[in-house]
This record gives sequence, structure tokens and C-alpha cells, in this order.
Amino acid sequence: MAPPPQMQMSKPPPPAAPPAGGTGGGDGAPGGEPDAKRARLDTGLQSEADFAASCSGPVELQFSLPTDATVDSAWQMDGRTVPMAVDVMLTIKQLKEKLGAEKFGGMPASKYQLKDATLGFLKDRLTIAHYNLKTATLEVVLKKRGR
Repeated sequence: MAPPPQMQMSKPPPPAAPPAGGTGGGDGAPGGEPDAKRARLDTGLQSEADFAASCSGPVELQFSLPTDATVDSAWQMDGRTVPMAVDVMLTIKQLKEKLGAEKFGGMPASKYQLKDATLGFLKDRLTIAHYNLKTATLEVVLKKRGR
């Protein structure tokens, strides 16, 4: 027997579509989908090609080494600052390999990162020109594993 008409349950309304400008709030706002990623801020850097064209010859970079007696003594992590002239189109990974071979006694590139005071950690796949590094001092940060 069917319930009387006044007691029939009504179906809930369909969910509202998200606004045209976004996907809804990721913090509990209607839509249930996470917000889109934040747009990158304008860094004020030149394009890689423009910067490379503006450089005539290699750039002189400085590398600030940590003082760490716990690592291999051949790597010479003694707190000094090491200069090096490099081509702007080297990737950060190529730069680290060159540094390790020529200045750090054969230290593998995977054992450390390079950090700029304003740009933060530099990504291995990008070039020196991408970061617009002409005369900079980069901090050598050793990777610590298992501690």
C-alpha cells in the first residue's frame, strides 16, 4: 500500500553547478572540488633566451660551503667560498657535476643542493640562465639522509 500523498518523500534538488570562474572551494565551499593551484607570481626575471643573449661569455658564481667534519674529508666542506666561471646554458645538474669534480674532490651531485638567497633551492633540470644568475653567491646545502 502506498503512503498517502502528503507523506511522500520528495527527492533532493540536484547539486548546484560551480561558478563559471572556478571549481568551488577546497575548504568546504559548495562544489566540493579543490581550488585551482595558485597562479605563479611575476618573478621579474628575464626569459632564459633573453638572459643568455645579454651575457657575453661565462658568468662568475661563488659557492658558499658549509663546515661539516662528518663528511668525506676529500670533499673539503670547510666553510670557504669557492669561485667558478661557468656557461649560462649549463643546467644546475651539470653545474653540480662540474663543481663536484673540479672543486669538491669528486663529491657526487646527488649529495648536495644549491640554494640562492632569493630564489630558494635551484632545480637540477633548469639552467643558470633560467634563474638569471650572473654574479651570485649560492649556498651549498648537504643532503642529510637517515638522520
